[in-house]
Amino acid sequence: MAGGTISLSQTVLDRSKLRTQFEKELGFAPKLYGPTVDNVLSGWENLFTILASKYEFPSPDGSVKTVDKTILEGVKVRIYSPPGYLGNKPLGLYIHGGGWVLGDLESEDAQCRQMPLSPPLVTQMPVQKR
Repeated sequence: MAGGTISLSQTVLDRSKLRTQFEKELGFAPKLYGPTVDNVLSGWENLFTILASKYEFPSPDGSVKTVDKTILEGVKVRIYSPPGYLGNKPLGLYIHGGGWVLGDLESEDAQCRQMPLSPPLVTQMPVQKR
């Protein structure tokens, strides 16, 4: 680290160390792959079961208000607003990388509840289409 900045190679090295440490704690290197979508979903379910048994996750922030809406047939959104939100603030759109197969409004809820608590994102709408 030179001059208070972190080089790309240092970042990659740090992530590699973290991944190695995580795999050691977990007891295996998680791999989520097919050949079918059911294999991937089963892998995720297995991984989350193991993670839940080994780690403690904080409860979702109940001070964040939510409203669920269906904006088109089969397209649901959840609007998250921080405490005291009165409108006229920026809106963020959260789209997870589940490829329309993995994740949904519930599996992303705890993470999404944290985002509106940090400026400048005041409210956000994760989208679920299935």
